[in-house]
Order: sequence, then C-alpha cells, then structure tokens
Amino acid sequence: HLEEQAALLKLSQAQLGEMYAEAIVVRLSAAILSAQQASEKLNASFAVLEQRNREVTLLAEMGELFQACATTEEAKEIIRHFVHKLFPDKSGALYVLNASRNLVELATAWGEPATNPPVFEPEACWALRRGRTHLVEDTRSGTVCRHLLQSPPIAYLCVPMMAQGEALGVLSLFVSSDRS
Repeated sequence: HLEEQAALLKLSQAQLGEMYAEAIVVRLSAAILSAQQASEKLNASFAVLEQRNREVTLLAEMGELFQACATTEEAKEIIRHFVHKLFPDKSGALYVLNASRNLVELATAWGEPATNPPVFEPEACWALRRGRTHLVEDTRSGTVCRHLLQSPPIAYLCVPMMAQGEALGVLSLFVSSDRS
C-alpha cells in the first residue's frame, strides 16, 4: 500500500513538472510575441521619424533657397521642385491673390496634368473663404470648391497661405486616382 502511494506521488510530481513546463512555454511564447510586436511598433515609429526628419530637412533647404530668390520665377520653381519631393504621389497647384485681391492666379502646378484654372475668384475656394484648410476626401459626396468643379479630382486639400491674418493665396493638393 505504501508502494502504491509512492508511485502515485511520483506520478503526480511528473504531471506537475509537465504542467509547470507547459506554463513556462506558454509564458515564454507570450513574451516572445510581445517582444516581436514591440519591435514592429518601434520599427514603424522609426520609419515615421525618418520620414519627418526628411521632410524637415527639405523644408529647411527650401527656406534657405527662398531667402536667396531674386525673382518670382525662381520662387515658383523652388516651390514646384520641393512640393513634388514632399508629396511625390500628388498633383497640385499654388495660387496667389493678385494685387487688387479680386482674383487668384495660378503661380505654378506640378504632378499629373490636371485642369487647373489659370484664374478664379477668391470666393470660389472654401479654404480662402473660411481662412482654414478645406479637405474633401471624396468629391462625389463632399463640398467641392467651385474652382475645381469643371474636372474635380477624386479627393483634394486646399490650404490657405496666410500672413499676419491676410490670405496670400492657396496651396491645393489633388488625389486623381484611387491608389494615391
């Protein structure tokens, strides 16, 4: 009878050992999975940080070149060059208010050929009218600026360029295909 109890005790110890080993494996697997997820998040954060650093470097370089511009044409070329680098998959246009402030004139455009009107009234742009960014994620259901009604892109963003509370113009970025 004592031998039976000793055998049961050994069996129980063996089962406890297996259960303990299984628990360690489960905890170790969870720790490895957690470490992998943390590593993926860190890599994604690092990629975002690298992108932001690239953008800040480009903006600083653009600012330096603006300081050295001698003509409006040079400034337009700098804008076209750097905006294309900052938004490589987007088309866009930069419009500037004329001296009498009654018309907005196309200063420069980039990306896929788009039907950018050469001139429009400031009231035709929601960003200029409201003095804040106007984003339309789907022109089939959003409030579209009148300056884009003739051939609207799939989505767009108009950002008013302001200085000392006064509008100077508008920067427009266009998404003309579903892949952008």
